[in-house]
Amino acid sequence: MEDELREELNTKLIGRDEQVDTLLSLFGEPNDITPPSVFMYGPSASGKTYLIKEFIKAYDNQYPVEILPPGHNSNSATTTNGGKIRPSWFSYIDCVECNSPRLIFERAINSWVGWRPSVHNGFTTLVRCESSVEFVNKAGPILNQASSSSSSDMDLGLVQDEEYDTDLIDQSSPPRNPLAKGTRYMIFDHAERLRDLGPLFLSSLLRLNEFTSTHQNNNSDTYICVVMITQVPWDKFRPRHGGAIDPLMVRFTDYSKQNILDILGTNDCPKGEPLDFFLTFVDAVYEVFHRNSVNLNELRHLVALLYPRYVEPVYEGQATRNETSRLFRLCQPYFVSATDKLFLREISSSEWQRNSLRASAKNDPSQVAMSVSNMVVAGSGGGIELPYYTKFLLISAFLASYNPARMDVAYFAKTKGEGGGASRRRGGGGKKAASKDKSGALARQQLLGPKSFPVERMLAIFYSILDSPVDCTIDIYTQIASLVTLKLLVRITSMDKLESMKCRCNVGYDFVRIVAKSVLFDIDRYLYDFV
Repeated sequence: MEDELREELNTKLIGRDEQVDTLLSLFGEPNDITPPSVFMYGPSASGKTYLIKEFIKAYDNQYPVEILPPGHNSNSATTTNGGKIRPSWFSYIDCVECNSPRLIFERAINSWVGWRPSVHNGFTTLVRCESSVEFVNKAGPILNQASSSSSSDMDLGLVQDEEYDTDLIDQSSPPRNPLAKGTRYMIFDHAERLRDLGPLFLSSLLRLNEFTSTHQNNNSDTYICVVMITQVPWDKFRPRHGGAIDPLMVRFTDYSKQNILDILGTNDCPKGEPLDFFLTFVDAVYEVFHRNSVNLNELRHLVALLYPRYVEPVYEGQATRNETSRLFRLCQPYFVSATDKLFLREISSSEWQRNSLRASAKNDPSQVAMSVSNMVVAGSGGGIELPYYTKFLLISAFLASYNPARMDVAYFAKTKGEGGGASRRRGGGGKKAASKDKSGALARQQLLGPKSFPVERMLAIFYSILDSPVDCTIDIYTQIASLVTLKLLVRITSMDKLESMKCRCNVGYDFVRIVAKSVLFDIDRYLYDFV
């Protein structure tokens, strides 16, 4: 049965064969002893939640939880069906939704026994658990075939009802019959939020299997396994108190290029479009954007918005599907605009799509690019939504990346004695010595790409190009951190190096020229060897 389960999951989960094999080896069959805790971590959009949800469905179908009516043995048991919620080995808990111990523990028990609060039962829960102690006291007897007597049920806090359906779970009364024995799982998605529930809560969860076994005098046939799903590594997750044992790690890596092509080709290919033609476009999008991000959701988002622009010339009669190079040439302005604006989330997807419809493949490419650029710069006097001083910081970063450091005095000194300023540039500043490449050809500064620079140099340029002193209430370093967060600046030095931080500008000339124009700054006057 394990091989059948593995084959079913591998057909649905592309590129996650190793993780599926690991979970199957850890969980095994319901009666197998499992580790007390499992820690699943990895970057965003790496398939963690999707894998565990598909695993829950396949596992419950392969090993259904049996409800044993009184006086029947396991051979005559029937499983729940017919649209009712059936018991499950798993309890999926989203820590964003269940943000308190009571919500977590009540959700776990309700999922295990197939109880759903509804209008028929007054939206009540099966048991009331305010803490981990109450959970251990009440969950253990329920999961280990507690007595169905009235007094016992009242001690557990259960609601009584005389009617009970042997085939379906009556949502107006809790099941009072013994449940199948086996390991129960608590799945915590966004598990990093568990750290906010108290210093000892996470430690108690990691030792939950130990507590329930001890409470039953080591005669328990039911085990509880805690599974945590998060993007945070365990080193930043480990509790400081409680003496919990480290869980077993299951690491998820980013999808490879072939995995992304397989996933998008299987799920995202528009109806009626040739698969090979669509995959050619997806391959091009991956090659353009994978240096910035290999996040599956980001790439899927870009493919969904850019593919209509890519295939548009085919329907307008401007090109055929076989003319791949022509199609990419017509779509190139949209790729550039998506890199500068959409990928950085400067505008919403709907706004980008709405404004891009104004441009057509029949237009001149420069007009297409200008049409898309107007999404950010509204009208003639609008500007990019950055604070005033942040725009000057971005301009200073661009100048520091593309200008040689030896020219700073000539361009930014405010007194003639320190370098002559603009008058020196007009007078006897000397002829520029343009750099040459290995073949002897001239290599202009913008062709060499952005260079790294210390933040101190950027700040010196920043204070030089400002006409008025900076307000003392402005925190310049906070705005630099914002530029790094927005990926407009790229930090070169590591985080542990405290002496000096080096950065590199991550925007192009057209982008920074629009920024400079919005603050009435002539950036062309301060660029060295630029065309």
